[in-house]
Amino acid sequence: MKKQFYVYVYTDPRKPGDYNYGEYHFDYEPFYVGKGKEDRLYAHLCENTEINTNKHKIEKINNIIDEDFNIKKYIIKVECDMKEEDAFELEKELISNIGRIDFGDGPLTNLTGGGEGISGCSFSSETKQKISKKAKERWDNWSIERREEIRQNISVGVKKAFTKMSKKDRDIMIENIKKEYYTRTEEQNKERVDKIQKTRESMKNEIYTKVSESNKKCWENKTEEEIKAFSDEIRERTKERFQNMSEEERKNNKDRCKKVCENIPYEKRQEMIKNQKIAARNRIYHTTCCICKNPMTSKSNKGKYCEDCSSLYLTPDEYYYILRILESTLISISYIHSP
Repeated sequence: MKKQFYVYVYTDPRKPGDYNYGEYHFDYEPFYVGKGKEDRLYAHLCENTEINTNKHKIEKINNIIDEDFNIKKYIIKVECDMKEEDAFELEKELISNIGRIDFGDGPLTNLTGGGEGISGCSFSSETKQKISKKAKERWDNWSIERREEIRQNISVGVKKAFTKMSKKDRDIMIENIKKEYYTRTEEQNKERVDKIQKTRESMKNEIYTKVSESNKKCWENKTEEEIKAFSDEIRERTKERFQNMSEEERKNNKDRCKKVCENIPYEKRQEMIKNQKIAARNRIYHTTCCICKNPMTSKSNKGKYCEDCSSLYLTPDEYYYILRILESTLISISYIHSP
């Protein structure tokens, strides 16, 4: 068995001191002990109370972060390069020596004595179906208000965790998402699309209405300058993302879009195309006049004049039309006066 596990301890930078537990010494009060591998020690920074029952630990971590401490500096790896069973034993030993808050004999927020769980374990398909069935039953029994509250809490927790991540951690997360995106098979992609469609169909109309109304209010309250700034930002980000993509990524992205479109029913696809054409006809561009260069709005992003210039200058079509009339007139005059 590979020696890839370690035992880590979260310490509280707000409580410095001399904390000795057997052969282990800490400069700050420990409040959580865990075991893991790879980036497991940072996983607690993204948790929230809706998906984790250890509220005391999460609140403590959030309070430390809110007080502008870089909590990663205070996560200590006690032992590294261990076998899993050895890491479990050390975890249990540390929790026992330091003590737990719920037992009243120490500062740790751990809810168990450690040593539980198996890395890399996977549930059977029957167990997964049972867990899924129970989760759906619990979800169906909740009111719409309760569901909305849970969504809001999860959304706030995820956004909060994302904003507190360093740029390096964000880049790593984005790269992992890209790897997962480009390594999916056709079957996995089809399953994903079907799952999303089923989820949308199962959602209540009230939730769709709420989301639609909130989006409308959001856009109605924005000024033209804000809308233009938002559109420009999205356009620049899209260009930058496309420019940074390799030829292989572009090809994979194009093929994936084609496959997704193939999974959409023909009638639905035609309806989407129709809506896109209507949106394109009604789209308003923020551009500049071709003559005076003043800012203006138009239904086209090039070759347009503002109201003042359009009354003074001819469009190309009007110019060539009048030119043809003058040419025909000159020809007829020269014909009449010819000897």
